[in-house]
Amino acid sequence: MIRLAASTEAAPGALLLKPADAAKALSISPRTLWTLTKRGEIRAVRTGRVLRYDPADLREWIRRRKVGPATGSADLGVGTTTGHAEV
Repeated sequence: MIRLAASTEAAPGALLLKPADAAKALSISPRTLWTLTKRGEIRAVRTGRVLRYDPADLREWIRRRKVGPATGSADLGVGTTTGHAEV
């Protein structure tokens, strides 16, 4: 679950996040967030010209991006002699 520090929340009890707050929660730039939104990788709520992000959609994007088995650590090539995962 995405937990935002008090400084990143737009307003207490807000249901949707502003783009800057959503990007900060994901540790990506607002520009990257816009690119992902444009590609359809992250869903947004549009009200007129304003975009907002549902934290549940951000959590879903994180879930889809996870690598490796659900119960163990992912093999990202750490500890191999070349530093790269074997194919």
